Amino acid sequence: MHHPSATIEVNGQPVSGVFWSRLINLSVTDRAGGEADSVSIELLDGDPFLAIPEKGATIRVWLGYRETGERYMGSFVVDSVELQCAPWRMSITGKAADVREALKAQKTRHWDNKTVGEIVQAVAAEHGLQPVVSEAVASIRYEWLGQLDESDLHLLTRLGERHGALVSYKDGRLVFAERGAGASGSGQAMTVLTVDLSEIVPGSCRVRFSDRGRHRRVTARYQDKGEQKRKEVEIEENADAGPDFALPETYANEEEATRAARAKAREQQADSDTVEFTVVGNPDLKAGTPFRLANVRPGVDGLEWTVDPAVHEYSKSGYTTRISGKRAVESGNTAKRGR
Repeated sequence: MHHPSATIEVNGQPVSGVFWSRLINLSVTDRAGGEADSVSIELLDGDPFLAIPEKGATIRVWLGYRETGERYMGSFVVDSVELQCAPWRMSITGKAADVREALKAQKTRHWDNKTVGEIVQAVAAEHGLQPVVSEAVASIRYEWLGQLDESDLHLLTRLGERHGALVSYKDGRLVFAERGAGASGSGQAMTVLTVDLSEIVPGSCRVRFSDRGRHRRVTARYQDKGEQKRKEVEIEENADAGPDFALPETYANEEEATRAARAKAREQQADSDTVEFTVVGNPDLKAGTPFRLANVRPGVDGLEWTVDPAVHEYSKSGYTTRISGKRAVESGNTAKRGR
């Protein structure tokens, strides 16, 4: 039998035994996209009253087991403290330290003859982050890319949508990884984990296959410089769904339009099929981790999913991980050239 354990530091100092005797629940939410990871701590307060942490204090969290060790779950900045009176409780929330206000500042500039990797590297350097870009998208080159009254955060999110990539900011790294590729914060491909039915909390598993939000095809417009007119490409998504989905942006050429339409089709296919379940706490199940289910039922076993998000919860009653997952969709969509 393994015994759950946790370590918390506030401004570099480990919390005391009083903290652990007052702890009701510790929750860490790990997300795959640009939305910030978060921490939530709920404590009993009063007799004596706990010190109120300052906004901006840094919280670092590790979770795991005494027998096998703990894994680092992230660094967070306190953004809210709520006090409840009679009975007394304290709730502390924080957001990932690496999502900085500077990333949200609007800028106007352009990029000439640069690859996606070079653009991500330049933005990362400006914000003191280490760039991690998956090979599948790093070498894609732009003759010209404009950033007009647009934040770096929005620019990278827009690029991610064009190329089917997720952007995240974790532990000092800016990660730009192909959706469903399972890229870790170091840029290395993640091993596909297997989650057996025996690990799943009974009654917590739900799998949904749906056409909701899907379209028959995705279309994208581009400017044909040779013929001096706009044309479009079509990517078949689901012949039985409808209506069509048209991307609002006009792309520089057919190649860019095709990549963007294909990425959108893959995103919609992935979002339409979902899974959720709770397991005994597993710090290896982080956002972006690819996984398969085993011994659940025919039609579900062996399908590949991607964690997004993972919610790790620790309390006196134990440690659990609540998982939501989306289908990992291969890029096999058919492209058709329009008018």
